[in-house]
Amino acid sequence: MGMFCVVWGSWAGMIGVAEARVTEAAEPMDRSVKWEGPTWRNSLGVSGGAGFGSFIFGGQIKHDFWFFNAHYGRIVSDRIADGSGWAGRWMFLGEVTVGREFHPDRAWAISLTPMARYLFESSERWVPFVEAGFGLAWTDIGEPDLGGDQQFSTLGGAGWYWCVGSNMAYTFQYRFVHYSNAGLRAPNQGVNVHAGLMGLSYFF
Repeated sequence: MGMFCVVWGSWAGMIGVAEARVTEAAEPMDRSVKWEGPTWRNSLGVSGGAGFGSFIFGGQIKHDFWFFNAHYGRIVSDRIADGSGWAGRWMFLGEVTVGREFHPDRAWAISLTPMARYLFESSERWVPFVEAGFGLAWTDIGEPDLGGDQQFSTLGGAGWYWCVGSNMAYTFQYRFVHYSNAGLRAPNQGVNVHAGLMGLSYFF
């Protein structure tokens, strides 16, 4: 719980500072606030939330987590499928995730994950996206679900940006996270988590 307070306090503080900047830049319902993907190429962001364990891909124990994420992203494509409902752009991201298990035991899970995110640019204020990634993880969760500290992190999910300033957006996400070691050591039951995340992204 102490770790959650630190993470939540830091995240809430960043959101508060960003809200102050947004208030100075534009009225909250200013219709001129919109997605400007054609002019932005880079993104920095933070997010946090809770995740709850599942047996969907194995495992003997349901592991519940607090998550804190920080990322750098870059839009790597021009607009594709223009004129269709799938029109959008590709973004590649590098994300660092710190997870703290709070039930049934106490453990850490720290991962570095490259990700691909597709942005659906059908709206000027709300921008949905889907994402997937695969990276390296370190965790002390241990047996009976995982053998060893070094694991792989696989994730996928969906969410949306809500533009609230000239170059800022809130993010809301669902994410599925899977930790396992690809059978390199036993046991390899896997840890599976359904997570809900909220955050803030800055574009430039």
